[in-house]
Amino acid sequence: MNRSSRLKLAAVLLASLIVPGTAHGQDEAPITLRLAVADDAGAPSEPYVRAFIDAVEHRSGGTITVEPVWGAGRDAYEQGTARLLVDGGADLAMAAGRAWDAVGITSLMALQAPFLIDTDDLAVAVARSDVATTLLEGMAAGNVTGLAMWPEDLRHPVAFESCMAPIVAPGDLAGRTIRAIESGVTSALLEAMSARHVNSQDWRLDVETCGIQGAESGLAQGYSLPGVPTFTGDVSFFPKYQVLAANDAAFERLTARQQDSITNAALDTRDLAIAEHRSDVDAAREWCDAGGRVVLAGAESIAAFEAAARPLFERLATDPLIADAVEAIRSLKAATPPSVGVQACEPRPVASQPPAGMSARSAVPTDGTWRIDITREAMIGAGLSEPAVDSVVGLYTWTFGGDGDGQHGSFELFVERPGLPSIHCTGSYALQPEGVLKVTFTTGNDCGPGHSMSWVWTAGADATRATVDVVDADAIDTAMWVSAPFIRID
Repeated sequence: MNRSSRLKLAAVLLASLIVPGTAHGQDEAPITLRLAVADDAGAPSEPYVRAFIDAVEHRSGGTITVEPVWGAGRDAYEQGTARLLVDGGADLAMAAGRAWDAVGITSLMALQAPFLIDTDDLAVAVARSDVATTLLEGMAAGNVTGLAMWPEDLRHPVAFESCMAPIVAPGDLAGRTIRAIESGVTSALLEAMSARHVNSQDWRLDVETCGIQGAESGLAQGYSLPGVPTFTGDVSFFPKYQVLAANDAAFERLTARQQDSITNAALDTRDLAIAEHRSDVDAAREWCDAGGRVVLAGAESIAAFEAAARPLFERLATDPLIADAVEAIRSLKAATPPSVGVQACEPRPVASQPPAGMSARSAVPTDGTWRIDITREAMIGAGLSEPAVDSVVGLYTWTFGGDGDGQHGSFELFVERPGLPSIHCTGSYALQPEGVLKVTFTTGNDCGPGHSMSWVWTAGADATRATVDVVDADAIDTAMWVSAPFIRID
């Protein structure tokens, strides 16, 4: 958790007027609780996982320790994490609201009623309202105690431009294969638009070959998407909420004071997440500044999307709890002032200007180990957004080996990133016409198997320094590889 988050959390705790270490812990043995987290460390949710852990320690006077288990659901991701909690494999869990229907907890499906919660202000209002309390109480159907929820982002349609045109009408999704995190509501919504829903883990190659043509995602996640993604900024399918919950059996083993510590720590975390919530408008602005593209569908098309989703909406409302929640959300929506919407933007190319002084050209890398230091200052200077900057800053060590024909070879890449897990990937390169070098990753999920870039590799006369001029890559890749020279270290 960064310093700003810690200060905000401290303010929340002080406002609670709870003094740790006085009533708490004097007659309670220390206890450790396992927190299953759907996301891996380094995801946008990590600061709030750590905030929750800190808040529990503070409120319990140090008698409760929470140990996070990152990526707890493994290949089943959020739904696997929810299942782990329901089955008693974890004491606590944090997973998105969209996941819980897979384990028989249907109350949270109200949060995904299509096109209902379509602004940040409304998403926040819902999280703080009696609606949230009712939906969390509904988690008891799965022998789970709902603790708190907060919005992470709004989810929009995304088109990969090499595979399909921007999505500005429901018919644009017909017959398309769309990647989305597994969820009953998400699947039903895409089916209502005559799209095919997939949730492949290694999907970058599918985008490369147009096996997947689009996705649903939040604007703040745009930097993590493969291909050339275009967001439809004024079409919000639904929000993504993070949800904290406890296994009933584990929770009931705690004393009343320990339960209060957990419950209030969850609410502290919710308040911190809301205080730091980045709006859709700000996320879109950063995406555009980084060279991304946003289009708008317009009021008439939005109405068409809503009409196409109406049968699903009505089906959800056959559940009395969901029907009551939807009506309460509609009342909140009527009372929430309209906010400024996302603006359209066209991509702004990132300048590609390798340093001067390179004389002789080598079309393929010389065998050996090369290193490039990608700095925060360079990425900010290139106009990348904060999340993108944080994800790419690091020391990149490439080891190239040719196949002997001067045109093909393989590589291994190690990345050391400050404060984040290291990365190991492998791949191959091949010389294309006109001296263009195509670099393709084959292993390493963080690099995206199948992801490729086209460079012109230029080496100095002594073959110890080189630069690349990016011919074909997205804005983030372009900013990265032209930001500094490659230095041969072996």
